[in-house]
Amino acid sequence: MSRLKRIVLLLLSDTVAVSLASVFFVWMKLAGGGLEIVRHNYERLYPDAVDGPTFWYALGYYSDVLPLISGCWLLLFLFFGFYQSSLSSSRFDEMYEVLKVVTLGILLAMVATFDRDIRLTRLLVLFYWLGMVALVAGGRVLVRSFERQLLLRGIGLRRTAIVGVNARGVRLLRALRAAPAQGYEIVGLVRAHGEKDRGAIDGLSVLGSVSDLRTILAAESIEAVLIAL
Repeated sequence: MSRLKRIVLLLLSDTVAVSLASVFFVWMKLAGGGLEIVRHNYERLYPDAVDGPTFWYALGYYSDVLPLISGCWLLLFLFFGFYQSSLSSSRFDEMYEVLKVVTLGILLAMVATFDRDIRLTRLLVLFYWLGMVALVAGGRVLVRSFERQLLLRGIGLRRTAIVGVNARGVRLLRALRAAPAQGYEIVGLVRAHGEKDRGAIDGLSVLGSVSDLRTILAAESIEAVLIAL
């Protein structure tokens, strides 16, 4: 999977997660007897109504605000490099980063609304925090798992050359062959300066010298170069 496709999938996952968490927040606020402004607006429009505003009415009332909230969260994620992390990061690292940034985002939101007439109970904030962490982290783990499954099936591997035909180069080659989820398809090796000419290593051709690297990259459509010196 290309970097662009991965970023698009992560953006979609984060957008859906933040939107669901925000919708859940509106539902909890309404069910808890909050959203007075929504109730007043509903009573003004429907003075004869016996029941209060429905969830869908409250959701429609905030339909112009929820996309703005999602945009703020995505900007925060972008600022903290959520769309630059490598696939090699573990699921634990992914969840830990989400935990940190979501916690910071909620603290910033609480500071921004501190002097306003907005009642937020600790329980409400806690549930919103839990929802954000669970949905965002869960969605990103699913995207990563999906990509790893593609890589294990040989889909989306990056054509890669290893510079170095020494023992380190051989160890790196064998390690990457044993871990296809890293996303590298080793197509050959390249001799560094001072290394002896070797025809093949573990069934892979030595494509030439590092002095010819630019030509080799173009001829073999190499997407990544790993240094093992």
